[in-house]
Amino acid sequence: MNMVTIPQRTYSELLKRQERTDSLIAKLQKQVSVLVQNQGEELRPEVAARIERRSQAIDAGKGRYLKTAREVKDYFAAL
Repeated sequence: MNMVTIPQRTYSELLKRQERTDSLIAKLQKQVSVLVQNQGEELRPEVAARIERRSQAIDAGKGRYLKTAREVKDYFAAL
């Protein structure tokens, strides 16, 4: 088995990026749970389709940078 060595700075940056990603995922999960509560037990199909399209775009590497908490809130509210 081969061992890959990366610099400590790179490793630190990866950890910070992972923490930011985890916090955004947690916010997204919270927003979806709010949507579910507001919509009843299930999301409307058109809302679910929008979320799925954005999820596929993120999986494809197309990201969106949100600089402030307000931008994040507006982005999730627009789902």
